[in-house]
Amino acid sequence: MIMKKILLILVVCLPVFAFADDCANAYKAGLDLYKQGKYAEAQVKFIAVAKICGDYSDVWNKLKSCNQKMSEKQSQQAAQIVSLKEEMHQLESDKDKAQSDYNGQSDLLSQTTAKLMTTQKELKDANGTITQLCADTTSLHKEITTLMGRNEYLQTALNECSMDTAENNKGMKNLKSKLKKEEQEKKSLEKQIKALEKEKQEVEKDKEKLNEKIEKLNQELTASKEANDALKKTEKQTKNKK
Repeated sequence: MIMKKILLILVVCLPVFAFADDCANAYKAGLDLYKQGKYAEAQVKFIAVAKICGDYSDVWNKLKSCNQKMSEKQSQQAAQIVSLKEEMHQLESDKDKAQSDYNGQSDLLSQTTAKLMTTQKELKDANGTITQLCADTTSLHKEITTLMGRNEYLQTALNECSMDTAENNKGMKNLKSKLKKEEQEKKSLEKQIKALEKEKQEVEKDKEKLNEKIEKLNQELTASKEANDALKKTEKQTKNKK
């Protein structure tokens, strides 16, 4: 009789003990997930415990805590999203500004290059003018040398004529007239040479100014290239950040 009662008690109590073990295991699993920060998964475990075991331990408080933690996490994520959007907007603004600066520097570089090409053409034309003036000066010097030779010849002829009789006076007058004319031509050529020399000096001055201008434009071109490279580097860094 006693044995039957003991068997009856065991049959009734064993499912209860097994049920209690299931609640404890599920609660512990939820608690472990909660400690790991996996609040959504922990919430599922705690809900299962609450449904099966009722108000087991502090499962209701844990459920409230899970909801609170998840709400806080969602708020943090929303704040992070807003911050990321603002950062993205700033990056786009920086990119647009960098692109604008790059375009401006490219235009400036193009303008400087065009100025340099124009100045180089002017220098080339000036060099051509100087070469032509040098050739003209050489030609005039040759003409002067020829005139001087003719002048000596006429002077000799004049001296010879002066020793002749009065019959040769008419020829001497003609020779004097020719000599005077040659002297006038010589003076005219000398004036032309002086004018050419002066023009040559002015061209040389213009050449020096053009060289200074080219040097300045080269410096501007170098500065523009450096600024352009810096803008490309900035744009590349902006893209890398993006």
